[in-house]
Amino acid sequence: MTTAELDKKIAALLFVLFSILYVSTVTKGDDGYNGASRLALVQAIVEQHTFSIDQSLYTPLTKDRAYVRGHYYTDKAPGQSLSAVPLYWVLYHLGISFAKHRGIAEELLKIPFALLAALVPMLFFAISKSYAPKQRVRLLVALALGAGTGIFFLSGVFFSHASAAAFLLISFYFTLRARENTNWFWLSGAAGGTAFFFEYPALFLAIAIHLNYLSQQRRMEIGKAILAALPFVVCVLALNFQITGNPLDFPYYHTGDWPGSPLPVNSNRFELGHVTFQYAAQMFFFGQSFPRAHNYDNYFQGLFLYSPFLLLGLFFSRKEHVILLLGCLAVALLYLGSVVDDAVGGCTFSNRYLVITLPFLALPALQLVQHWPKAFAIAAGASIAMNFIGATTVPLSCARFPLGEAITYLPAYLPALLRHAAMLSAFAIIPFVFFPSIARKGEEVIRVLSARS
Repeated sequence: MTTAELDKKIAALLFVLFSILYVSTVTKGDDGYNGASRLALVQAIVEQHTFSIDQSLYTPLTKDRAYVRGHYYTDKAPGQSLSAVPLYWVLYHLGISFAKHRGIAEELLKIPFALLAALVPMLFFAISKSYAPKQRVRLLVALALGAGTGIFFLSGVFFSHASAAAFLLISFYFTLRARENTNWFWLSGAAGGTAFFFEYPALFLAIAIHLNYLSQQRRMEIGKAILAALPFVVCVLALNFQITGNPLDFPYYHTGDWPGSPLPVNSNRFELGHVTFQYAAQMFFFGQSFPRAHNYDNYFQGLFLYSPFLLLGLFFSRKEHVILLLGCLAVALLYLGSVVDDAVGGCTFSNRYLVITLPFLALPALQLVQHWPKAFAIAAGASIAMNFIGATTVPLSCARFPLGEAITYLPAYLPALLRHAAMLSAFAIIPFVFFPSIARKGEEVIRVLSARS
């Protein structure tokens, strides 16, 4: 079996296993303000034939809504909701509506996006060949990315972050293919535009992906990518015009404008003065919430707190990672400067804002595996354990310390815990199946430990 053939089999197996794992985490019921806002738009389009969510049953369930010219609208990027419209249209006409069968309808809508999220570890394994040729190294980091980050616990809820991350990786994959044939830029641009359609800050990473290509190839054919992305940008601007009367006035700017809102009017406007060390500490590590966030009790949700292998990996960043990491930094700065009440995304197990950056933050971890394999094993193992617990119990935790709350729920979630544990055990077996040398080393360790005991 050639290396290329083995690569394809591993990638396919990663997709199948993570598809099963992610679909098993699909939730029915409360998706928090974020998910309810997106589901409200789905219902409004299919049932009321409007972008206004005034009549949706989800509108009273969310504070993530804009109030413009006397009507309520979702303040989210439209991609996730519009992508779910065709499926809900079918379900609605089959009698499976939110009003009659809310739980079933929500689960069925989330499954395609769980499958989309499963592309992330598979594509990372394929793409990272340009950064680390060894299959074992790429496989280990792909497993850590898929099971030890926010991709895992957000794959089963109706949030768009994991979907946008998948489209960004698709865009990245096609830029690598464009080294051989620049016509692939049509697809890389379309995928980047789709990522923006799902999460507006993804634009920074879509740009960084193509600048990364230019830094290595110094060729200017990316005009094809720009043209391919343009329809998605125009669609967003047209939707803004339809809602606010100004293509550059996003509904997101009007989140705090509705009567009785606890947020200030015209909130979510970028101001550099909002970017502070304390706020950044909350986003990446842990620390007290931003002073204005008196209505939140989220203190320990930092990105690196629950995915420490990403932090260790950054110490091994290389020149070829710089542009992509700068794109990640731009996303972080946008959120730090715009969202004045909360740096992590409200009630969520870990930082959800930065989920779109995770595949790119994981690239330096490839070097970590090669230089500090034991440190990677410990950090990745801890990451997988924590995100496993979060995804299995309360992925949208509002607790001061989400992991602590999640642990208290473990007895109640025992069946799901066992199901997910079986899946993770299957993942643990993959390296031993494909790389006999790892299995032999494992046997040696077991013999040594047995002899000592």
